[in-house]
Amino acid sequence: MNMEQSTPKGNFPVAALASGEPLTMSSREIAELVESRHDKVKQSMERLAERGIITFTPMGEKSSGGRPGTIYRVNKRDSFVVVAQLCPEFTARLVDRWQELEQEKANGGFALPQTYEQALEGLLAKVRENGALQIENRAKDAAITAMQPKVDAYEAYLSEEGVCRITDFCNKHGVKVNRPGWILRDRGLMHHKKVLATQIGLKSGVLKNVLEKDGFEYIDSKGQSVEAQQAMIVRQREVSLLKMIVDAYGLTAFRNSVAFDRAKALIGSGK
Repeated sequence: MNMEQSTPKGNFPVAALASGEPLTMSSREIAELVESRHDKVKQSMERLAERGIITFTPMGEKSSGGRPGTIYRVNKRDSFVVVAQLCPEFTARLVDRWQELEQEKANGGFALPQTYEQALEGLLAKVRENGALQIENRAKDAAITAMQPKVDAYEAYLSEEGVCRITDFCNKHGVKVNRPGWILRDRGLMHHKKVLATQIGLKSGVLKNVLEKDGFEYIDSKGQSVEAQQAMIVRQREVSLLKMIVDAYGLTAFRNSVAFDRAKALIGSGK
């Protein structure tokens, strides 16, 4: 049997509608058109193929209940041969179906509504979809609005503490995001398993532990309730961290040569 390329569509494979691909029809759809059992249609197709009259492509078919089955796909010419063998009186129905499929392909794979009821159903579905999307967007807007005061308050807190996030430092100076963590941990300024300054890091003045944004608490090893903290970079010591990074990694620590040159200029100026 010759094998033909095809594309399944819908709950069971029907005609391939992808642009540039030949249209094909499945044995399942032929069985529905001629009002016959699918296994009988397949048997007839197998006999025709054995005689060299048609060719078909076997494909797997998802089953709603039992084991997955197999359907056969044929081109337009061979579908007429199959229907003529099975039920010649249904040839007109097959012609109508091929016209529908060819029209769908011409429309980009979408069938135009043929009746007022179909058009109305499509319109109602679109209205429901748009309504659900509007409700979802309003919920998101409300959540963002409710969170904004907390966000603003936290940003004000960081400004008052004189610190910036490590990611903000990287974005500001064009540093690759993992390099600050590497050098800070290598120098013993930050813990290896968490984003928290060590005593050495705190004494250096480069890092400061501040409250985390969510402000949750946890119980430490001594059974004390402790507010969660994380290490951030002291703004006045950003140049000191830049110098550590340049000395350790050079240009490779920066996203581009422009950021590297700018960092060297800042280090040279001592700002």
